[in-house]
Amino acid sequence: MKQRSGKFVFERVVCAALALAVGACGEDDGGGDDPTGGTTGGTTGGSVSLDGAVGGTPEPGGTPEPGGTPEPGGTPEPGGTPEPGGTPEPGGTPEPGGTPVPDLPAALPFFIDDYYIMSGKMGDGDVEVADCDVEAGDPSGTCRRITWTPAGAGFVGFFFQYPANNWGDLPGLPVQPGATHVRFNAWGATGTEHVNFAVGIQDVDGFSISSGYTYLPAEATEWALVLGDLAVEEIVGGFAWFVDNPSGAETVTFYLDDVQWRADAPPLLPVRGCTDPTAGNYNPAANEDDGACTYPVTFSVNMTCSGQAFTTPYITGPFCNWCNQGFALADPDGDGLWAGTFQFPNGPVEFKFMVDNFASQEDLVDNVIAGDGACAPITDGAVYANRQVIVDGPTRVDALYGECSVCAPPAGVGGCTNPDATNYNAAADRDDGSCLFNVTFSLDMGCSGLEAFQTVHVTGPFCGFCDRGFDLTDEDGDGLWTGTFPFAAGALEYKYMVDNFANQENLIDDMVDGGQCAPVTDYANYANRLVQIEGPTALQETYGSCGLCP
Repeated sequence: MKQRSGKFVFERVVCAALALAVGACGEDDGGGDDPTGGTTGGTTGGSVSLDGAVGGTPEPGGTPEPGGTPEPGGTPEPGGTPEPGGTPEPGGTPEPGGTPVPDLPAALPFFIDDYYIMSGKMGDGDVEVADCDVEAGDPSGTCRRITWTPAGAGFVGFFFQYPANNWGDLPGLPVQPGATHVRFNAWGATGTEHVNFAVGIQDVDGFSISSGYTYLPAEATEWALVLGDLAVEEIVGGFAWFVDNPSGAETVTFYLDDVQWRADAPPLLPVRGCTDPTAGNYNPAANEDDGACTYPVTFSVNMTCSGQAFTTPYITGPFCNWCNQGFALADPDGDGLWAGTFQFPNGPVEFKFMVDNFASQEDLVDNVIAGDGACAPITDGAVYANRQVIVDGPTRVDALYGECSVCAPPAGVGGCTNPDATNYNAAADRDDGSCLFNVTFSLDMGCSGLEAFQTVHVTGPFCGFCDRGFDLTDEDGDGLWTGTFPFAAGALEYKYMVDNFANQENLIDDMVDGGQCAPVTDYANYANRLVQIEGPTALQETYGSCGLCP
């Protein structure tokens, strides 16, 4: 492996590793935990704790501090790449036992703990690692019970590294030729744990393959990260896990057993993904639902009775750490009804309306005290009162700003009046701004320069720079990856990435050289694409370039 300066390697590796954890990274990632603060558990019995910095979550109903780092799945500042929750710190204390002195190259198969140390921490919160109560597979392998206490942190994760704390300054583990996949068992304590598994650090090992974030089943389940055509001869990042907390649990516990590099045929595992055709991220190739479906939720708020001057209303809530912008509403026909459509998973969504980046926010406490607070069930009856919607497929919310009662609505039947829209309502005589139009993305990967990848995705602020869900496909293998998804009219900021942010396109040089395909840019740290949607739209683009692939 080519040696590079420690600073260059560390900065590049931080970005690539954090992309696996939270979806993307920028030039100035927030500080994470220093692994020297504790020791992770091994196979010595009992449990070992690793302390982490504790973040904070704004009190519901109050005005959060502007800025800050959204939790994974939230929405970053528009126009940029979301800032992740932490940065891996060099150095630290590896698991007990230190790095073994092996016979090299490592003969296949081998367990990850034969050579690697779980030493590369990213993110925040306290992590406790203990032996499993019951193992799922080979008793000669290592089974870990991993418990994370977020205390407001967005995510946490660890790389298994050779040698310990190696982010690219040292050679990786030489591996016998012929490795086909990394196999392991994993399951959650409750079946609600949201975890991502990976192998390889892109800017050190030359590749990175991840499962993408998925909800773990509560029973022991076999998983595999397939290496495909990769000929792995040396590797630093032998395995990794990352976990976030979309449900807001106080603790998250999952089990990891028998992580093993193998040379035999990979197991035939189901294709996990969203199997609901009504979801915004429906995957027709999936034959097992992964619980990650997201659905279009249209928020419409009547501002005609708000009694205040404003420029733009927004929705905000715990789903984006009470962000002060990003989920903006629009009123294209000027009738006082402001609407926007965004993707959310099934389940309860706590939210409220505010205007102009928290210049003002609705206060529903008086409604609750007066017994008219049915629209704001998330309340203590005195200090805060927030709205809630239960998402169960495509959903619509109609509300009056600052009130639970009804303001006289505009006359007529509201709905989408554009026959080209996917949700056209022939009975509507008044357009309410809810129209959705199919946008077809056609992406040429022939000039990407990527040696190996499995999936291609489109992402952006519309889904909080999600690391999966809006998947493109190449059914005929011609290098053109396509996908069609519904979006509301207006400006759509987006970019392309592969394998759940193992790699993402970089258009900064194109824009510096006069390109026009990524106008959302500061010409130094980020450059994202933008399209104005006024009806059904078809895009033909080249991965990582403003030009066409020859």
